[in-house]
Amino acid sequence: MSSREPRDLRYVLAARPMHDAVFDKCLVTGNGGLRVHRSLRLRASFLRDEGVEHNFGESLREALIVPSGVEPPRSAYLGWHHEHVYQDSLP
Repeated sequence: MSSREPRDLRYVLAARPMHDAVFDKCLVTGNGGLRVHRSLRLRASFLRDEGVEHNFGESLREALIVPSGVEPPRSAYLGWHHEHVYQDSLP
């Protein structure tokens, strides 16, 4: 973690490596309500590749799951990601 990133554990999302990769590549994001949003570019690739649809379609839940006793990611951090990094608009 760089010195510019928050040192708040609620800045971190735990994800499967392939889901983390598409988050880092700006193809998915989350909002303050923990809903997962897929970019148009990612959704369009569902038509070309069954593997993409399988891994990022229905198998990627509609909302982030927060285990009991764990605080969810701060909505400000998710908001920053979808406002400044994510490559699509939210519905």
